[in-house]
Amino acid sequence: MGDKVKVCLEVDNSKIVISPLLLESLEDVPEAKIKFNKLPPSHQKYCSRWIEDAKTDETKVKRIAQGLQGLSKDLNFGAMTKLNK
Repeated sequence: MGDKVKVCLEVDNSKIVISPLLLESLEDVPEAKIKFNKLPPSHQKYCSRWIEDAKTDETKVKRIAQGLQGLSKDLNFGAMTKLNK
């Protein structure tokens, strides 16, 4: 049958920090902000990390633009990351 494993789950109550650049940019695109705010917190965090993990400011700006465009078009994250490629 296999080995038994004991698992202990804990609630993660840590605050989700969203990229300040993303939040600032969402203010300029109301429809994208509405869609972003409707995303589950985990998806907001994923999108924010994708932007913040960029190695250059140029890439951050590009990813923010892709994110805003994708949110405005109601695209999922995968489709959003492929915009303008």
